[in-house]
Amino acid sequence: MICHPGNDARYASLPADARPRTESLADVHARLLPYWTDQIAPDLTAGRTTLVIAHGNSLRAFITHLDGLGSADVENLNIPTGQPLRYDFDHTLRPREPGGRYLDPAAACTEAAALRNR
Repeated sequence: MICHPGNDARYASLPADARPRTESLADVHARLLPYWTDQIAPDLTAGRTTLVIAHGNSLRAFITHLDGLGSADVENLNIPTGQPLRYDFDHTLRPREPGGRYLDPAAACTEAAALRNR
């Protein structure tokens, strides 16, 4: 897995200041889907509890996939830092509760508001 887009071998011939420093949500989504399909979904299907820990943009891509969000919905998606979000799935791996459930809803709400105001 490429940890930073600037380390991708495709950009090795470019000077460091010309290499990409970020990746789009679409890029993250494309990178995340194989991991969902190959690792997470089989664990869930087998009845295992799976903990996903990631940074904001990866979580945005993940939630976009899980909840089937469109681009307009993603623009309003604020994922509070450090607030555990639980998803439970049905037998087809669709969320039982779209958007999941924060373990501490009040703290998540406060943190999400802080993100909106940045």
